[in-house]
Amino acid sequence: MFKELRNKFSKIVIIFGGIFILFTFLGIFSATYISNQKEINYILRNSLKTAVKAENLVPQKESCSFLLIYVDNNGKIERYDNGEVKFDLFKQNSPNSNKELTKWFVEIADNIAQTQFEDKQSFKLNKRYYAYDSIEYFNIQKPDKKCLLFSIYDYTSYVRVNNATFTFLMIGYFVVILLLSFSAITIADKTVEPVKEAFIKQKELIANASHELKTPLTVINTNLSILEDNKDKSIESQSKWLNNIIEQTSRMNNLIYQMLDLSKTESLLASEKKEIIHLNDLLEKLLMEFEANAFEKRIEIQANLEANVQLACNKENMIKLFTILIDNAIKYTNVQGKIDINLSQKKSKIIFCIENTGKGIAKTNIDKIFQRFYKEDESYKADSSHSFGLGLAIAKAIVNQLNGTISAESIENEYTKFIVKIPNKV
Repeated sequence: MFKELRNKFSKIVIIFGGIFILFTFLGIFSATYISNQKEINYILRNSLKTAVKAENLVPQKESCSFLLIYVDNNGKIERYDNGEVKFDLFKQNSPNSNKELTKWFVEIADNIAQTQFEDKQSFKLNKRYYAYDSIEYFNIQKPDKKCLLFSIYDYTSYVRVNNATFTFLMIGYFVVILLLSFSAITIADKTVEPVKEAFIKQKELIANASHELKTPLTVINTNLSILEDNKDKSIESQSKWLNNIIEQTSRMNNLIYQMLDLSKTESLLASEKKEIIHLNDLLEKLLMEFEANAFEKRIEIQANLEANVQLACNKENMIKLFTILIDNAIKYTNVQGKIDINLSQKKSKIIFCIENTGKGIAKTNIDKIFQRFYKEDESYKADSSHSFGLGLAIAKAIVNQLNGTISAESIENEYTKFIVKIPNKV
């Protein structure tokens, strides 16, 4: 399912990106081509204007060649008996000692004659490209003859530039498409990943919740069956089975409340009510509430709380966060162990650390402890009276809501330390 979603997303990016890039490259090529055509036309027009003003003098355009081609009264090009076009050259173009040049002008004149009445302004000769333009011209030497003055320009270099530009753009286009395809797949993977992760988490939540609910439901069902079999007996004699039902119902109730807490905390609803909280005062109050729990295990709690540490947050969420971390620390600290709690503010960041001695967490499991329903201690998995493994998942969700980070470090049989860093928005 997610593979298909990724493929569809990447295809959309590639198709629309490819179309956009294609039009961009075509625009670049068209602009280059039009610019070259304008320059060629400008050269031809300018050369003819110069020729007219100079009265038969060849203009200062070495790149242009000039021919006078004779036409009859009907405007039809005149030819000799051998079929060659009747034309004259300007003095500067005169090929007196160059037979090859004379032949070239004959071929040029013939090509112009062939294309003049086909509404063409260019032709190809000997693998070179020529453009031309013409005006009616008065020849002083032959005033009784009508003629046209043709300005001929070799624009082969422009054709080569256009071809090179087109080739370069096409190669660039395919290279960009390959890079775009790679980028689209990468972006699609990153885009789909959160959706995939959320879907997997949802499935895991349902599976784990079902597993956690299975045991109490089985116990309740069994006890109800016993009560059904002993329905003739007094209520006092059935108190054991009734207590079991109450205990398991309470357990399911706790699970449902924790799941609702997690869901609420992960949603934006959890951050609606915000107020300025003095975190040091809040921690002092919570530590007093946990004194009895620590005393039972003869745990020494040492707190170093910086004064006047304020944060704009949801008070209930902060109580949950600190309660989860302190409760876990006491729960997993060895008898006569020690807990160190530190709260400080550095620049624009609030840092809360809680470290406890004890069994610690294996390195292989350190990244799993924030997962839903994960329990590091196997004994807690077997004992239904203990937590469901949602505490640290809720703690992480609360910290994420505050755009902060929570991490853990541990050395087995020595200590476990949780570090919370929250940006201070006050």
